[in-house]
Order: sequence, then structure tokens, then C-alpha cells
Amino acid sequence: MLVALAMAPGAIAAGGKTPLVVAKAPLGQTVQDLLKGKFVEKVTCSRACTMTTSVVIRPRMARRLGFTKVVDGQWVEIGSAKRVLSAKTPTKVTIRLNAQAKRRLVKANSGLQVLGRVNATSNRTPRTRGSAGWVVTCSWR
Repeated sequence: MLVALAMAPGAIAAGGKTPLVVAKAPLGQTVQDLLKGKFVEKVTCSRACTMTTSVVIRPRMARRLGFTKVVDGQWVEIGSAKRVLSAKTPTKVTIRLNAQAKRRLVKANSGLQVLGRVNATSNRTPRTRGSAGWVVTCSWR
């Protein structure tokens, strides 16, 4: 698994507070999983939170696949999800592709590198926020 995490605001990196959110994307998922709506990430919040996630691809790859309105230097969102999570409960979150991605990703027959960005806000104290990210290269099958 590929793991990335970010500390809650004010946390000390070397043994301070627990991060608000941790996100993992299991390796071995494919472009076919994305197209079939079976691509997941596992997200855990240290306290009850509302999280949003978006999955993006590089602008160069988006152009190659025929996406419209691609801007240099801006990654292109292909899917997203939003969930309310309980504290300390690892939760599988399924990524839903947007309409353009469903049409264009069938051309990604040589594989695709995707990046996930997760933002979380504590339900009890909305000023407490955290973020995490992951990068996975998906083969076609």
C-alpha cells in the first residue's frame, strides 16, 4: 500500500499530536477498476470528520486522452467522493468518475498514474482540518 498523511494544524511532526486524517490507496488497482466503479481508498480520521477526496491526473496525460479545457500546470480531476467518517474507523471510500473521465479513460490502455487528495474537517471542531495524499500507477488490467 502507498500511504501519505498530513498533520493536523499545530501538530508537531516528531511525536506531537496524532494526524487528523490518513489515506491509503491499495496497490494493484487498475484503470478497469476505475471504469467499473471499484477503485477504492482507505481513509481513517483520528476523530469524527467529514472528508472529501478527489482523484486527478497530469494535464499532459489528460490532453493525450482527449480531455477538454485542460490548463497547463493544473491537474485534471477525474473523480471524487465525500463521506462522513467515524473516529478511528478505517473506511473504504469508492471513487466515482465524472462523465468526461468515464468516456476518456477507455483510451488509457497503457496504464495511468493517478493522484488522490483528501481533505478532512473535524465534525466537533470545524477549525481542525487536515489533508493527505497518495499516488498510484494503475495498469490497464
